[in-house]
Amino acid sequence: MNVRYAFKRSLPVMAGYIVLGTGFGILLETKGYGVGWALAMSAFIYAGSMQYVAIDLLAGGASLISAAIMTLMVNARHLFMEFP
Repeated sequence: MNVRYAFKRSLPVMAGYIVLGTGFGILLETKGYGVGWALAMSAFIYAGSMQYVAIDLLAGGASLISAAIMTLMVNARHLFMEFP
């Protein structure tokens, strides 16, 4: 497969990721966290929607147990996607 062809085909998805990533970075910065936090959260948090929830959890001083429960609740939606 040609790299040029793959790049053209992935442009719509990449555009979405750029918009969501920019919004995440802006929101994280308004809460007082820097680029290092954004990179770490992007590397370690697998669920993209949980990154947005984690911003408020960090800013609000949530406990580890409440963050874990919230993560389970946010990601429980995947259970319904796997079993039609």
